[in-house]
Amino acid sequence: YFTKSESGIFQGTMGKRALGIIVTDLNGNKITTGAAFGRFIGRILSGAFLGAGFAMAAITEKKQTLHDQMTKTLVVWQGDDERS
Repeated sequence: YFTKSESGIFQGTMGKRALGIIVTDLNGNKITTGAAFGRFIGRILSGAFLGAGFAMAAITEKKQTLHDQMTKTLVVWQGDDERS
């Protein structure tokens, strides 16, 4: 579900769509199925150490979690022109 949704036409799950956010690569393009699968697997690592991989979003410049940094992806507001 996560892999297909994030690499698909809507660039996110139903929850992300409801919040108005999408998953992109570092250039603002749609991510590949491989990157989406990597994000899915990476979530296990992000949560493995008391959620430290998720908490990284609060301190990184581009607000990336561990699994976003691993797969070179971003979660941004839909229609946000500033994706750097």
